[in-house]
Amino acid sequence: MSSICVLEHIGLGRYGDKIDAQGTENAIKEIKRVLKPFGNLYISVPVSNQNIVYFNAHRVFSKNYILTLFKNFKLIEEKYIYDGNLCENYDPKHKFGIGLFHFQKLINE
Repeated sequence: MSSICVLEHIGLGRYGDKIDAQGTENAIKEIKRVLKPFGNLYISVPVSNQNIVYFNAHRVFSKNYILTLFKNFKLIEEKYIYDGNLCENYDPKHKFGIGLFHFQKLINE
């Protein structure tokens, strides 16, 4: 399963969806529900050193927050895009980047 550049938009009303302060978290709950045990999940989201909401545009997440949202999943691989460059490591000094995550569901939630 994949969610590429989607989770950060859910619940902000930009695409006709209802305003929902927990839009991303609710979407992740649904992903967790439908993904079978040992299923693979690929996501990309904007990353920074803190969680930020740019209303009617997108959210930005810290790496730690993303890992917390998927705490019962195994992190298989992570990469980051900063200034157009693919990087191996998260760099909280960057104000904005894209986090690419490969998770595997380990238990049924």
